[in-house]
Amino acid sequence: MILYFSYVPYRTEWRYGHLAHRIALVDLGHVGENIYLASTSIGLGTCGIGACVTSICDEMFELDGENEFILYSQPFGKVNPEDFAKEKSFYEFVEKEGL
Repeated sequence: MILYFSYVPYRTEWRYGHLAHRIALVDLGHVGENIYLASTSIGLGTCGIGACVTSICDEMFELDGENEFILYSQPFGKVNPEDFAKEKSFYEFVEKEGL
């Protein structure tokens, strides 16, 4: 399953002015982190994705791309056991370097 998050700039701009986008992104970060926590607690995996092709996502959800647009997506689901081993080996340097 994939969650898509859209943003309507006006909803924050009228109140926060030029800081609106920062506040919206911080709020989105809080939501994303809670999805990470919830997914992990029930044994699912997730990955926040900010680098999606916005125009395709906007078209998919019939958004105009200006007054409302997709800002973030986050798939979640079951993680294959063999992927745990791959990820652990990928991050082996973290343990070696004590990071």
